[in-house]
Amino acid sequence: MGWLAIWDGRRLTHLDRHARDADLSQGTVRFEMSLRGEVQVPVILWQGRTGTPRDLRILCRPDGVISLEHGGLLFESDPGFVYAGEPIVLHYSWDREGRADLLSMTNSQTGAHLTLRPGCHAPRHLSEIVPETPGRAVSVAYAGLANHPLPPHPLPGLSGTTRLRIPGGTRPVEALKPGMEVLTAGGKPETIRWIGTTEHMARGICAPILLRAPYFGLDNDILVSRSQRLCLSGCEVDYLFGVEKVLAKVDDIRRANSAQIDLSSPTFTSYHLLLDDHECLLSGRCALDSNLLGEVLEACGKSTATLAGEDLAPAWPVIDRAGAQAYLDMLSQNRPAAA
Repeated sequence: MGWLAIWDGRRLTHLDRHARDADLSQGTVRFEMSLRGEVQVPVILWQGRTGTPRDLRILCRPDGVISLEHGGLLFESDPGFVYAGEPIVLHYSWDREGRADLLSMTNSQTGAHLTLRPGCHAPRHLSEIVPETPGRAVSVAYAGLANHPLPPHPLPGLSGTTRLRIPGGTRPVEALKPGMEVLTAGGKPETIRWIGTTEHMARGICAPILLRAPYFGLDNDILVSRSQRLCLSGCEVDYLFGVEKVLAKVDDIRRANSAQIDLSSPTFTSYHLLLDDHECLLSGRCALDSNLLGEVLEACGKSTATLAGEDLAPAWPVIDRAGAQAYLDMLSQNRPAAA
């Protein structure tokens, strides 16, 4: 399973040479597009190549409705969901068994969002979902086609080459296994309960961020998901937030010199770690929050109703972007080399 094709704009930049033989019982289409101007007739955003009703077909109508047709599935958004110049991010995962199906649409400019479970659908042949080139009325930021289901928003995660501290030294994440121990920011070893991986298209909100050493206490540069949380502490945290520690999403503390979006590869495989007790992992002196059971289950479309509170929320407050930027501003004044 993997990404069969990826487009940067209208240019095909990644093609799996085994795509024609891929298992299509599950899969994902994801793209960001916008209309270049007002339209008077429906505009095709995505259209399969067989010319039959089995084609995946996604249209934008003049009244701002987005419609998606796939075999027996027909869905239409409310009028006014998207108009000219407004970028839409569409994420459609299908599953023949109806376990991992999901349709998510977001207007990145207005914040309008919808999500639903479309049910059991799957193409019979690749040509039903590989798109024709959109017309000139459509501006394409990126698009991708995979034969595995994905959550619409990436889980917090680390690249496989990230070296974590373990009792007696360090080890790359890709070499760790459940049952092994890692050293945590709390100063004690914790057992790894579970490790999972997700291969994302490294574009849009799924593009990883490169954290550069020696910032954040890192010994080496590392790649992480934009939703990965860092644990911040020190006098600046105490002054601004009145607590000893806070968590901040990497995307919220992004600065040109210390944290940069990385588009060097078309895909990014992130590793997710659950510990017996929720704690922060250590890469050098950088504290990286481990995953929560609740967020892992939600990403898989499973219920979290029976989970305890500690499996649903981080152990420390999570600050927003404004708080993270205030922290960086104060840090740059007090300790310029650290920011």
